[in-house]
Amino acid sequence: MTALLVGNYSTEHRDAIDAAISRAGLSTTFVADTAQAKQRLLAPGAPPPRCVFVDGATAGMGAFVRMLRGQARLFSVPVFATVANVADQPFADAHAYGVDDVISDRDMGAFTRRAAVLAHLDSLARPSASQGVAVVAHADAIVRQLYGRILRQAGFDPAFAADASELLSVVAREPKPRIVVVAHDLDKDLMGLIRQARARAELPLLAHAIVGHGPGMREVEAQVGEHEAVDALSSLAPPDNLLFVVNELLRREFVRGKGEDQRASTRLLFGTLSAFRTAGEIRSVYGFSYNLSREGLYVKTYDPPARDTELWLEMRPPMELIGVHLRGRVMWSRKPDPSAAASAPPGFGLRIEAAACPPGDLARYEAAYEQLLAQPRISYRVAA
Repeated sequence: MTALLVGNYSTEHRDAIDAAISRAGLSTTFVADTAQAKQRLLAPGAPPPRCVFVDGATAGMGAFVRMLRGQARLFSVPVFATVANVADQPFADAHAYGVDDVISDRDMGAFTRRAAVLAHLDSLARPSASQGVAVVAHADAIVRQLYGRILRQAGFDPAFAADASELLSVVAREPKPRIVVVAHDLDKDLMGLIRQARARAELPLLAHAIVGHGPGMREVEAQVGEHEAVDALSSLAPPDNLLFVVNELLRREFVRGKGEDQRASTRLLFGTLSAFRTAGEIRSVYGFSYNLSREGLYVKTYDPPARDTELWLEMRPPMELIGVHLRGRVMWSRKPDPSAAASAPPGFGLRIEAAACPPGDLARYEAAYEQLLAQPRISYRVAA
């Protein structure tokens, strides 16, 4: 199997990457830009690569990644971004494009580990569609495919609508949907459209996740709190944030039925660079946070540490300019597996162990969490 590398790498750099990926049993193919990569990937009869690495500075990267996500035969092909500068902004930008993971382009061990994780997976596998129907209503076909892929990976059976009329038709079909993902500008009276969709589906609390950005989206966000089983997220944020919002909406439905919430604190979407290492180690590896609570956080990475690992982690909390050092234990670790429905992207959940953390850092983290909880920013893109 082959790893496709997209970017203008020097000969010396290419040789180092080739050696690193070869150690995991994969061969490499290098192309200079996204146009050449697209031509190769879409050629009739071309076998899909095992994975794609894209230089984060490559022109047209966002459009290229979204194009990949819309190809059915490339459904399970992971896309990794490589960045020269390990910092918040490059990581946030790459994740907003929809890549699966981001690594330093000089960390040869990271290339090897990403390739090794994938070497023995079945790239043609799909999870069973056991979570019910999810409708994606959006005028842009590429966006429909992008969100449809995320929902399919989570075990949903996606159905699609290109306009308001088609949405009202789709939600009336059997089996009835569990969730609707709808563009903020699909109708001038979006909340009215949601009421109509619920009436057509005969589901008074059919959950809706609204996606979009810009002035119109800000007006929608201001109304969200007035409507039960409705939430919103920015289309400029990482696409897998949709999965978090969908899960939270369906979880609220479950909690309504049970009448109680077992969580100690609310989980909040928050994306920022996170450096972590096994306790006592010097050298860190990098991930990107997905959500956080008062007691811990979830970090996206295709190289998650094992469950019960004692971990040290540095990250910049919400609205903070200075990072904090936290210590804790890995309570949940999810490795990539295209055959299993996923409630979260590959990564790990860290439980913060308060007694082991520097008191000042822990206090700053908790204060930042409380500030975000009090003033949630639905459409944020980066950490600050």
